[in-house]
Amino acid sequence: MVELVGGVEKGAAALDPATVGMFGHSMGGATTLQTLHDDPRVQAGASLDGPVFGAPATDGLTRPVLLMSSAWDSPARDAMWDILWPELTGWRRQLDLTGSGHLSYTDFELLLPRARPAIAWTAADLDHFLGTGDGPHAITAQRAYLTAFFDLQLRHRPTVLFDGPSPRYPEIVLQR
Repeated sequence: MVELVGGVEKGAAALDPATVGMFGHSMGGATTLQTLHDDPRVQAGASLDGPVFGAPATDGLTRPVLLMSSAWDSPARDAMWDILWPELTGWRRQLDLTGSGHLSYTDFELLLPRARPAIAWTAADLDHFLGTGDGPHAITAQRAYLTAFFDLQLRHRPTVLFDGPSPRYPEIVLQR
């Protein structure tokens, strides 16, 4: 009989240091890629609409990388990712969240539309930063793809989400 404490098997480690992944948005995405480059304990990383600086762009990365971009027009980000792409020698995918803005990868996706009267943002301001897509569904799609990525890379659980379009998440487009 297995004894559970708080839903965890008694005596089991709360964290498995052999299965560490990291993700971040914007500069947090750049930090994720740098950490993936520098720290061998981090086994997989995802950058959510983040730039690329330093060693990852020049040295490359051998561990799995997921790049998720917004539909926000960012020639600088796109150029950085184009330079990084051939330097990624492990598993890699680049996805685009259509109808999104740079802040679509944050809690602002849900908070700003409701706070608009208090912060006096116009609809155009919201569209610029959050995009025009369905915010709650975009968050559901992000969670699904991030979970599938880390389940695949750290737990070796197969998924079909990265094989092509998903009818459940049509706003996610596989770029490469």
